[in-house]
Amino acid sequence: MTKMHTLNSTVKATTTELIADQTADPYLLNGWTLTQKGKGGHFIRDRILFHQSEIAGQIVNNYVFQSIDDSMFSHLHMKCMELT
Repeated sequence: MTKMHTLNSTVKATTTELIADQTADPYLLNGWTLTQKGKGGHFIRDRILFHQSEIAGQIVNNYVFQSIDDSMFSHLHMKCMELT
């Protein structure tokens, strides 16, 4: 299995690393498949897998990850906002 990059408060992953992590992660296969079928709210932007949902009447686009911890969530949310 491909080694995933570790994100934390002192290390920032590049877009290339994020794409490599997503495409190498077997747990995200379903997300990629749903994207190809145009289902499940999944879509690709700049080769990155996202999921779109509606929360409190607002459309929200999120990166798709197998799992993240709370310390990474804030950093990833801010990076996601830069892309949208």
